[in-house]
Amino acid sequence: MSKALFVLIVPLVLSAFIHLWNPTGFPTAHNDEDAHYIPRALMFMKYGDPQKQNPGFYDHPFFGQILLGTIFKVIGYPDAFITNNENVESVSILYLVPRVIMGLLAVLDTFIIYKIADVYYGRNVAFISSILFAVMPITWLLRWILLDNLLLPFLLSSLMFAIYATKGKDKTIPERTVSKIQIVFVALSGILLGLAIFTKIPAFTVIPLFVILLHSNLRNKKMIALWLTPVILIPLIWPLYAMSANNFDMWVAGVLWQAGERIDKPLISSILSFLEIDPVLLILGLSGLAYTILRKDYLILLWVIPFIGLTLLVHYVSLFHLVFILPPLCIAGAKLIYDTYNKLKNIRARQIISVSTISAIIIFGIATSFTLISMNLSSAFFEAVAFTNNYLPKVDAGKSSEDNKVTVIGPIRFSWVASYVLGKTEHSYKSLESNPFPITTKKILFINPTGEISGLLSNNPEKSKWLSYIYNNTRVVAVFVPDLGFLPSNNIYPYTSLKESPPHSLKIEIRANF
Repeated sequence: MSKALFVLIVPLVLSAFIHLWNPTGFPTAHNDEDAHYIPRALMFMKYGDPQKQNPGFYDHPFFGQILLGTIFKVIGYPDAFITNNENVESVSILYLVPRVIMGLLAVLDTFIIYKIADVYYGRNVAFISSILFAVMPITWLLRWILLDNLLLPFLLSSLMFAIYATKGKDKTIPERTVSKIQIVFVALSGILLGLAIFTKIPAFTVIPLFVILLHSNLRNKKMIALWLTPVILIPLIWPLYAMSANNFDMWVAGVLWQAGERIDKPLISSILSFLEIDPVLLILGLSGLAYTILRKDYLILLWVIPFIGLTLLVHYVSLFHLVFILPPLCIAGAKLIYDTYNKLKNIRARQIISVSTISAIIIFGIATSFTLISMNLSSAFFEAVAFTNNYLPKVDAGKSSEDNKVTVIGPIRFSWVASYVLGKTEHSYKSLESNPFPITTKKILFINPTGEISGLLSNNPEKSKWLSYIYNNTRVVAVFVPDLGFLPSNNIYPYTSLKESPPHSLKIEIRANF
């Protein structure tokens, strides 16, 4: 095996292991996964309408559900993977398949990061940066079925083709002249970035990076125009769709809400969470970022700084939003490591330090990541979802069917399988976050994720009143306790990740009046 092939295969194998091992056990399901993105994909797969689940509600562009729904359709999800939709194993598989898709995308991300760094910085930097991305503990965020993770391969592929177009320029071709392959690369780069923005708007922050990269190397205005055309036109599908549905005012309201009308969640809180989960990569990446400032390396700077500027403006940053800058942090850290040990004049010392450093990174990353991904935090949750599916009666046509209809009150994540997979749409599904009254059915199923009413009561008197009413007018029909074995403190590293991915509950209580 050649050295070039070896340094590519190693990070890919490590990435496959880290991102595909036990995908349903850790992390626990994020609310956006099963309350939004999986159901939206299923609705698109069934109806071909990207807004079918939430007509009139525009929180994000809808390429994410188009992409997931198309993949689901091709592979036959969910029907081809389950025989009994209502048992625990089937519920687990319903989460497993999308999580495996996300794991495969993470492996693809690792490959593209290697290729970007290889062309721009050389093979050694490519190897180190892809290793960092493959094994470091913060990358468990890539397991979640989120738009940030779906857009990343498109963003990285776009940058890869842009670099190919600029680095591959034939020096014998006159200035401002480009080859046919460069035209293809530039067009592909624009289309892919347009799709990334069409998945989630913050991807637009890298536009200055691409414009400067293309202009400084090609110096051809037509090529810039060729690249910008799909970057602008593809995301415009979103507002144009809203206009065609006479929902443009709702679209504007949705964009403004996303941009600045939510509660404050400052960038610093997510950075502190990053520090708790992966201090090595954060410190290494920030040090590498400072190093790129000294080197005036605009590739990394223009990737990170505009995005950070946007997060400071919107005042709402979740930890998983930082997935966007994981690749440049890995590349910057890798460049710092390589340039540091490459300054050593003693070749033998350089080899020993380089091998020791990379080995230490691999050992640390695998040890900490495997400690987390080997945990099973979802057993009680899957059992509770399966029980809910079984407990809900089937509603047949006829007047008597009204007596079988149920109002399900609880976290939406407990009802998506019943509603979107089993087709039990006749029942009414109410979120714990909203007032369920008036309740139009005789039967009520109440899912109490905390196991105690005190854990649900809030400072809102109205909410406390209706929660207490529902709780006191239902009885316990099932209780689920996760089989966690030894659950360490989330203040002990590396279990600090449990602050972002805790078990859904230490006790899930299902209550009903029937």
